[in-house]
Amino acid sequence: MDERATFYEAAAAYVAIAEAVDTSQLDLVGTDAWSVRELVAHGARGIALVASTIATPVDPGTPLLDGAVGYVTAAMASPGVHVAIELRAREDAAGVGDDPGGYVRRTLAAVRPVLDAADLGGLVQHRAGRLVLSEYLRTRTMELTLHGVDLQRACGRPVAFPEGPAAQVRDLLVALIGRADALSVACALSGRSGALACNVLG
Repeated sequence: MDERATFYEAAAAYVAIAEAVDTSQLDLVGTDAWSVRELVAHGARGIALVASTIATPVDPGTPLLDGAVGYVTAAMASPGVHVAIELRAREDAAGVGDDPGGYVRRTLAAVRPVLDAADLGGLVQHRAGRLVLSEYLRTRTMELTLHGVDLQRACGRPVAFPEGPAAQVRDLLVALIGRADALSVACALSGRSGALACNVLG
């Protein structure tokens, strides 16, 4: 399965998770930063960014990133990046309305023709630099998978996600493992995480 198909599988799973959110749950706590409504909006933005990133002219003067790992490393190092991400989700949340599933489904439908026509091996432009589209899609699949888990947990639902996207995200996170504290990683991978937080995404 190529990165486009894996992204679509992750996006379809995220749509289904959003469809299962009851309107009474939209203002519950979704994460430390967001409500459930804002979390839905953030995941949908991750889908929408595929189309806008493909449409952005490539600037050959920007750094050529080393795939998905290089993207995450560069993007997460941008000053104020976490605050900006949190604010955008809050701004987008009003669009969710009382139909979280429909909101995400419509977002995916708008992206699909753009992505279907794109060359997976072509370069796309991000503010952090240039990278191959297939590698950029790996980062979007990661967003949808992890935030799909966040949504299920916030709404008290069993956590599940398709194996293909989950395996791709696992491999990407393992490739980023050098960004985390060594002891925290060792404890997390041996079931001893406790107070030792391990976050390779920064």
